Amino acid sequence: MTQTDFLFELGCEELPAAQLKPLSDHLQEQVKKALDAAQLKYTKLTCFYTPRRLALLIDDLALETEAKIIERRGPSKSQGLDATGAPTKALEGFLKSCNATRTDLIEVPTDKGPWLAVKLNQPALLAKSLLPEILAQAVKSMPMKKSMRWGSHDFAFLRPVSWIVALLGTEIVPLKLFGLEAGRHTFGHRFHHPESISLNKADEYVKALHKAHVMIDQNERRHSILTQTESLMPKGLEAQCGSLDEVVNLVEWPVALLCQFKPEFLEVPDRALIATMEANQRVFPVRNQAGALQPYFVTIANIESQQPQEVIAGNEKVVGARLSDARFFYQEDLKIPLENHLEALKKITFQQGLGSLFDKTQRLMSLVDIPRAAELCKTDLVTQMVQEFPELQGYMGYQYALLQGEKAEISEAIEDHYQPKGKSGALPRNPIGIQLALMDKLDTLVGLFAMGKEPTSSGDPYALRRQALGVIAILVESECAIDLKDELQRVYHLYQAQNPQLSDPEGVLQKLTRFFEERMEVWYRDEKNFPASAVKAILKAHHQAGLNPFAIFERIQALTRLLETQEGQDLKELAKRIANILDPSVQNVLDTSLFQEEEAQLYSLLAHAKTESWLTFPDISQRYVQFLKFKPALSAFFEAVMVNDPDPQLRQNRQSLLKELHQLFAGLADFSIL
Repeated sequence: MTQTDFLFELGCEELPAAQLKPLSDHLQEQVKKALDAAQLKYTKLTCFYTPRRLALLIDDLALETEAKIIERRGPSKSQGLDATGAPTKALEGFLKSCNATRTDLIEVPTDKGPWLAVKLNQPALLAKSLLPEILAQAVKSMPMKKSMRWGSHDFAFLRPVSWIVALLGTEIVPLKLFGLEAGRHTFGHRFHHPESISLNKADEYVKALHKAHVMIDQNERRHSILTQTESLMPKGLEAQCGSLDEVVNLVEWPVALLCQFKPEFLEVPDRALIATMEANQRVFPVRNQAGALQPYFVTIANIESQQPQEVIAGNEKVVGARLSDARFFYQEDLKIPLENHLEALKKITFQQGLGSLFDKTQRLMSLVDIPRAAELCKTDLVTQMVQEFPELQGYMGYQYALLQGEKAEISEAIEDHYQPKGKSGALPRNPIGIQLALMDKLDTLVGLFAMGKEPTSSGDPYALRRQALGVIAILVESECAIDLKDELQRVYHLYQAQNPQLSDPEGVLQKLTRFFEERMEVWYRDEKNFPASAVKAILKAHHQAGLNPFAIFERIQALTRLLETQEGQDLKELAKRIANILDPSVQNVLDTSLFQEEEAQLYSLLAHAKTESWLTFPDISQRYVQFLKFKPALSAFFEAVMVNDPDPQLRQNRQSLLKELHQLFAGLADFSIL
């Protein structure tokens, strides 16, 4: 079968950097899916993107599908033929749709009896005829937050489309999109090569654009940026390429340039300077080997200037102005003590119906042991620096608090109470920060659940799942054993004091308990890699541990380790043997006078376990070990005693004994899940 390369390019006005990869991924996924469905063979499918184009290059695409004979089923024989053997209307309609006659029918045996079918010749389909619809559907279904119209047209796209290329080998594919017909002409760099480029065949594309100052391959641009940047670094310095992903999508021909700024700007906390440089100018800050920010930055130009010093000077001027603004914000903020911002928090709504950030601050002050940290934790939100760069919340509060004479642990808590900010994120550094972070998250969860704003299966607009996972991570990693039910109740009562209309603590706390149980299951499984069955077995029996994430973690850990041993498997078998013979409906009524010797021994051990409170041993692993003492007694019991004795009184008594034992085992874990 003949094969050739295929090229599709959508040329646009500058596309938003953040949306290039999602659009490209969608194009690749949809075209691949459609080609596979059509059974149109190819060797490789690659997507490229730059600010001005989305492109797709398919290596060795078959020019046509394979011709084949297909079997098409119609109605069953019983539905297709009447009692006299004549075709029914269902069969006649099927034959007509296949352009076939009754002589073409065959019978196909199935589990449900014979079925009527015909064999049809499916001719080869040309790739040239399939591609227009495949590409049109892929482009039409692209995910876009916003689209725009241009000219007097009815169609819309993320940005105006200027040209389209669709080449199958040397032949133009008849594709029409956005009022444009596909051709063989593309365009190079906007400034270095604004003229059109005529492509003779698809496989010329990458080299032709490279000659026209366009690195079409985003991976090549990334490598070029990193290599150029590294080569510019003075000895002992390293660029911080945090905005690399975005910068790659802003240029077609990257040129790295080393620039400087005034050293006096370094008096501003480095993360504020970095936020200014990355967010506003998309440049790379520079640090030394000790991690200290240096008065340099790297800018990635989209042009090879004949006067690079002019480009450098222009960037230094713009970045310098931004850094000057940041220093002004910083110096002005330092003039106002953080506590003086408390009044301004009254004007900022925490959530509709839940009061202001000042109200939230007051609740936090009542919930923590060190009220000063809670009092100041939200005040940096109204500083000029954080209003300009919201991502610096907490960090600037930490900086300002230190410089205004607050203790280090209180200053750290101001920053850390937002932690962790994501999966496997950093945790608070000290006990004050741990408590404040916990209470801040619990306050948010209780308030939003009380207002009926809990997450749904389709959305979590307030990131409450992340908040709950943060609570679990803090408690487990800091080995803090507290019952969340108590803390949630404390928070709810404070809300009630501020919002008397809140009147359903039981309902809210029940929802939150279920919510935390679901989040714990996810966290123990995904973050700690515990077996899902062990997690579920402990969570289903966790009530003795309360809603205590660390205590539950310890129990899952102990059970997981035990199940890796023969002793653990023995314990599981004991629980399984009891459950298999137990009648769940039996009443817990025991008459010890009916016991045989083996029953009496088992009952004595059961009473001992309760008296010694095996389920509350401080060493959780020891709890499981203790229960292995039941093994010989249970073996003797099952050997000597018929549990389901014909005598109803004996049967009832023995079932009751097993039920008590089953309930005791259930305090360890729900072994049925294992």
